[in-house]
Amino acid sequence: GQPIDMNSVRDEMEELLADRDRLRDFLVECRSLKISPALILRAVAVYEFSSIRAAAAALQLSQPQLSKQMSELETILNTQLFIRKASGLDHLPKATVLYKSALQLSDICESLIQRGDLLFRREVTTTHLGTVAPFTTSSALCRRLCDLCETWRRRYTRAQIKISADTTDQLFARLNRNELHCAIVDTPDVPDQFESLELSRMPLRIAMKRTQKQELPALRVAQTQPFALPSRHNSLRILIDDWMQKKDIQFHSMIEVESMTLIANLVEQHGYCSFLPKEAAVGQSGYDFLELPDAPQIAHRLVWKPEMTANRHVNRIIQAISAQDPQLGAIA
Repeated sequence: GQPIDMNSVRDEMEELLADRDRLRDFLVECRSLKISPALILRAVAVYEFSSIRAAAAALQLSQPQLSKQMSELETILNTQLFIRKASGLDHLPKATVLYKSALQLSDICESLIQRGDLLFRREVTTTHLGTVAPFTTSSALCRRLCDLCETWRRRYTRAQIKISADTTDQLFARLNRNELHCAIVDTPDVPDQFESLELSRMPLRIAMKRTQKQELPALRVAQTQPFALPSRHNSLRILIDDWMQKKDIQFHSMIEVESMTLIANLVEQHGYCSFLPKEAAVGQSGYDFLELPDAPQIAHRLVWKPEMTANRHVNRIIQAISAQDPQLGAIA
């Protein structure tokens, strides 16, 4: 193996000792203010959920109880931390200062957690990422998500991540309900109330079974072949319908299917066509793609609420994704 770098060992020891001293000073300050560590950890949960309701549900506390505790914390500190509103909370600058100071305490408690506190570890300390469903296991999005999981396992050994798939509309709704920390959506336009980082942008093409490919223009294929498409509330379908309307053409035969996996099977096994980016089936020998004139662009974006920008869960996702792509790291 490689020889031990004593300078690196010394630097790491000094950093650990400094962290210990900072944590001790923080706890001393909490005791002087008569603030319990449990109250600080609950404030961390409220900050990260941006919602007393969502944090209370995760902690298995009543919403009035947690709301009262946050008011007591503000009284002790003699400062307002949050602005309450119908859709959740806005963080004031002092809440962010408290949050960053309390993270070390939260991380240490996380590492010492006992079985009786599994709920805290699973719900409050889990990063919740939503995503549109990948088309196939070989798609660029599927590979990105798998790489993210592997990077996460190496970088954040004690942290948990939960990835759930949904439509873009539902992902935005879940972000607004504070059910997700961030999400990967497939829309070229992001509502103004969200921050976003573009991950990729790809032109749509007509996907078909390789043995079925015909020497026909794409517009003619759209008018003569059966198509399997996502439902009308899907952002991919909205792009397709807009393109069809601009070209003033209609499908000869079309079925709506909610499942991208089922659409993939219909294309590969049953002779249907669909509209997809070529990157949706990288390395799949059974597919062929026809280029579209003035092809609409589908974009994958990571989105989150502005008040979650300082949140460690959002930052961890951005850092893990950026580790896979240096260009994204420069943007982030």
